[in-house]
Amino acid sequence: YSCDDKPYDPAKSFCSEGTLYSCGDKPYDPAKSFCSEGEAYDLCDGKTYDPKTQYCEYDEIAEYQCNGKIYDSRTHYCVGDRIEPNPQCNGISYFPGLYYCKNAKDITPFGYVTASRKNKKLYKTIEIGEGDETQVWVAENIDVPDSPKETNLCNDKLLGVGGSRPIPFDTLPSCFVFGSLYDFSNAVADENCKGFMQCINTVPDQGLCPIGFHLPDTTEWKKLFLTAEKYAKELKGGDVDVKDVSRMLRSTHGWNYEKGTNSFGLDVYPTGYSVSEDWVIGFLNTVYYWTATEVDEAHTLDTEYGEAHVAYFDYQEYRVLRSMKTAEVAIRCVKD
Repeated sequence: YSCDDKPYDPAKSFCSEGTLYSCGDKPYDPAKSFCSEGEAYDLCDGKTYDPKTQYCEYDEIAEYQCNGKIYDSRTHYCVGDRIEPNPQCNGISYFPGLYYCKNAKDITPFGYVTASRKNKKLYKTIEIGEGDETQVWVAENIDVPDSPKETNLCNDKLLGVGGSRPIPFDTLPSCFVFGSLYDFSNAVADENCKGFMQCINTVPDQGLCPIGFHLPDTTEWKKLFLTAEKYAKELKGGDVDVKDVSRMLRSTHGWNYEKGTNSFGLDVYPTGYSVSEDWVIGFLNTVYYWTATEVDEAHTLDTEYGEAHVAYFDYQEYRVLRSMKTAEVAIRCVKD
């Protein structure tokens, strides 16, 4: 191949009007693209831009902004109104809006599932485990706007504030991050499932989960815990304590004191729980998720409302506990 009588490799360069164009040892057409720090980007309506702080949207150059502040998308991302550094996976920085750290070692694109036929919201999904032991989890808290008896965490006034004291609903932060809280009957989408009535069948119960997913039982939550412990040990090269694994499972933002590292992409948010129509307790410090496993009448400690098990996380630990069915807690889903 010759370009104005100069030999060249078309796998590495592009010839245009006698000039060779390459970007990071790859060819690019200057009529369609431009080169920035070894990476080729499409022109935006014929114009170049700074891909660190700008992007092209509908043929217009826009800036990466967070609460009015411009940031470098290669090294940082925006959560709520704060600019945070990109997390690392096995020592490599990645953008958490599109990728997660699978099994605490591999940068992997998120999967997606549609909430329902009516609600077209997309939930991110992640895989944890390998081969036949792989589980696919929804990596966000479930938020179903039309569900009755929900506590919708949709207010931006209190992000970064919390404690063991109850917090008024009207000062809670965005449901975009935190989702909503539901009592047990709503979690399983069965208003008759209250008190001692055992309403979970032997088949997986979809409840408020997307089609093809279901409310996990205690066995599935415990499998997640054991898998996370396995990869945490591999990463550390030895034994790990519960606090270390808890940190790896929890989100990098939202927690009032010690943030997590979100090393598996599960993004466990500290939503607390509610036992009345006016307050949330433990917000930004703890989180509870419904399981599909109920407590039978012979073993329940709540003789009025009945109980079901929940998966619990805080700074120190994660485990399965009991909760009365009338409490409102968060929901995560696992694939059928």
